[in-house]
Formats: sequence, structure tokens, C-alpha cells
Amino acid sequence: MFKLNDKLREQISHEGKEYPVDLSFDNVLDVLDVWNDGSFEPEEKLIASCSLLFGEDILRLVSIDDLIVLFEQIKEEIFSEYEPVETYDLLGNPMKRKSVKADFSLSFDAEYIFTSFVQCYGINLQKELGKLHWDEFRMLLRDLPPEAKLNKVREIRNWKPDKNSTAEEIENMHELQEIYALPEEEGGSE
Repeated sequence: MFKLNDKLREQISHEGKEYPVDLSFDNVLDVLDVWNDGSFEPEEKLIASCSLLFGEDILRLVSIDDLIVLFEQIKEEIFSEYEPVETYDLLGNPMKRKSVKADFSLSFDAEYIFTSFVQCYGINLQKELGKLHWDEFRMLLRDLPPEAKLNKVREIRNWKPDKNSTAEEIENMHELQEIYALPEEEGGSE
């Protein structure tokens, strides 16, 4: 949970040691790109990701087992979305959650994200490379207003006709959905 009086994470603790970690948004996106790249073996992904996050020196400072622990800790504490809230029925039984289909992709929708940040916040993400923290980026992205270009595209992708939709409106929206559709291989989201 984010608190205004907490500093953003700049290090990870493991076995009594502190390891500085680069969580600038562009660096985290590079790590996500590594994990989505099918040409890397799992161990190569781990090494490349830890090198990006902790610097090249980490490879000689800790064992592969410790790298795994450090990366798992980062995945749990930093990369994960907000902890899902468990919901219960009236009898106290856990309720199933609906799976939500991703309606945007950090990579495929990069231009829409860029223009939305400029449009809504006056933030040029190119000028924030190496500066803007991942947590700040995620919060700003999540809370873009409805008029942001990215949210307009998401609205098109999620549109479904209702009883008041005209044939012309349905046809226009289906054309727009084809134009703005995510590629099939895109898993999407934050």
C-alpha cells in the first residue's frame, strides 16, 4: 500500500544486506521486455533482469540462488499489481473472481501512453527516462482521466452495443475496434 510519507523503494533487503535497485519506469519496462522475449532461456532472463535492476556487479556478489530470491522478492513486492482483495459470500466462502481480459499493452500502446502523459500531466516520458520511478509511473497510468488518448482507445476496445445502438453506430464501432485491436499475442496490461 502506498503512503504519502513513505519513500519509494530504492533498495531490496536480503539476508541482512541492502541491494540498490534501479526501478525507473524505463528500466522496469526493459526487464518486462526480457521476460516477454521468447528467445531467452529462464536462467538468461533471470541474469539479464538482475543485471538491469541491480547492475552488473550483482552477478559476482551473489549466488544464482540468491539472484532467484532477490528477483522473486522484486516480483512480489514491486512488479505485482495491487494485492487482490479476497471477497466472500454471506456464508464466509471465498468467491471466484472474474478473469479480466487485458484492454491495453505497455508495449503495443506505447504511443498512446506517451501522448496521454503529455496530454494529461504535461510529462514527456522521454525526458523522464532513468528518473520517473515505476510506482509513480503505474499510479499515473492507472489514474489517467477518461479523456486521455489511451482511455479513449480502451473505451473503443471494450465497447459493446446496447439496445439503443443504431446499425450505423455498430458498424462504425466495429471498424474502430478492428483499427485499435490488440494483436492476438499481446497479453496486455500493467
